[in-house]
Amino acid sequence: MPTKLESLSDDTRDELAALALKLSGNQKTRKGFLGLVKEAQPDTPIPEIDEVKALEAALAKRDEAIGALAKKFDDQTFAQSLAAKKNEARAKFDLSDADMTKMEEMMKKSELPADYNWAAQLYKNQVESATPTNYGTGGVGPFDLQENAKAFEGLMEDTDNWSARTAHKMIDEMRKGKASSF
Repeated sequence: MPTKLESLSDDTRDELAALALKLSGNQKTRKGFLGLVKEAQPDTPIPEIDEVKALEAALAKRDEAIGALAKKFDDQTFAQSLAAKKNEARAKFDLSDADMTKMEEMMKKSELPADYNWAAQLYKNQVESATPTNYGTGGVGPFDLQENAKAFEGLMEDTDNWSARTAHKMIDEMRKGKASSF
């Protein structure tokens, strides 16, 4: 079976061989020429290309392994950080395992923020019952009628003028420098 090269003249074949030698011998064109040869005939062993591809494959495998290790390290660091935040919130707000489970379920449903400290504080506020306060000791709250009864003297006898009389009495006491009993 005749090849295409046999149909060429000897001069043409010599010119093509000289061109191939020139392209393969020039540093600027050698890599591209060898790449074209490898693409046209993939089974042809060309060490310059084969070694580079083998090195690139080995480097890609190494980079993949490094990436997997970095991801594993990041995941482990994240898990440790999350566990520390969980334990800190559990201890700070005195939450039981059941409380933590319920709080995390609420966090998943977006009923609580995804921050353990903030979520634990809100959860604790939701589940704690309000404790009554003693208004008598703070000075604010319902009147103690026995203590304040003298301030209301005369109110029932003259309800229309009591507030005016009391106001004048307070103004007079303030002018004298005395504190009001009201």
